[in-house]
Amino acid sequence: MQDNFGRNIHYLRISVTDRCNLACSYCVPNEKFKLLPRSEILSFDEIALVVKSGVRAGINKVRVTGGEPFARKGVVDLLAQLLGIPGIQKLGITTNGILLGKHLNRLRELKLDNINISLDTLIPAKFEQITRKNAWQSTWDAITKAVSMGFKNIKINIVAMKGINNDEFSDFARLTLKYPIQVRFIEFMPYGCWHDRNDLFISGRDIIAGIVKLGQVKELEKTSLDGPAKLFALHGSLGNIGIITAVSEHFCSSCNRLRLSADGKLRPCLYSDSSVDLKPVLRAKFLKEDEIFNLFAKAITLKPARHGCSRNFAMSTIGG
Repeated sequence: MQDNFGRNIHYLRISVTDRCNLACSYCVPNEKFKLLPRSEILSFDEIALVVKSGVRAGINKVRVTGGEPFARKGVVDLLAQLLGIPGIQKLGITTNGILLGKHLNRLRELKLDNINISLDTLIPAKFEQITRKNAWQSTWDAITKAVSMGFKNIKINIVAMKGINNDEFSDFARLTLKYPIQVRFIEFMPYGCWHDRNDLFISGRDIIAGIVKLGQVKELEKTSLDGPAKLFALHGSLGNIGIITAVSEHFCSSCNRLRLSADGKLRPCLYSDSSVDLKPVLRAKFLKEDEIFNLFAKAITLKPARHGCSRNFAMSTIGG
């Protein structure tokens, strides 16, 4: 289904919970962040019904996020349920990796290869400073285990922050010489409690300029189901490098996604306050699937031409 600007909307990101076992300073305002009542969070059956209606509206790619999705009991069963929905061509999950290791065997059985793992530093002490938890080793062990098990589409997501982790960009890039993974640098976007931290911003152009110093770098072609990252590869690498320039070279003109919050709000843009609430329809006495489809269509018409970096929410509530 196309929006008002001719963009084909086919990607749905689903936050299954606002709960997380980390408290990254750029994601949640503070450790006393108010969580949603569990009764307000969509059930797995409700989520599956939304996805089925989304397929009717043109959705063929889905990513499950949080909070931390593995913090919700039974999330792998949801993944299995979503994989069984006709029309879904690509399903992935984004996680901080701490709980990932114990689920890898089941994910392998499901043939779910698309795993994005958030890791902003390769230094355990710095990890604790950023996340407020001493758990770097658990994430790293999950990454190496997934590689050894043969998962084909592993991505490491790094929020690029000047003065915090820009001294590690080369080390992250070198991982692609050793492992068949994608290392993705994401431009820091000021929002929420960090809306005034423009000093942390470093552009994608500056990131790749630093990586070029490591040796020969070539830009790679992408497929229609790939994300917004510009892809590069070091000479002789097993993996590749992605740069997501959401600020310096925003990709709003080709944005193809909607986001479903844990409490059932369909957001046309991550950085917009607009949303369409699906929960009243999902929990009505007489459920009409056509109404969910119509709400998808409404959300798509609400997509703005470009984002405006709304400051009115915490990233943990919508899942990035």
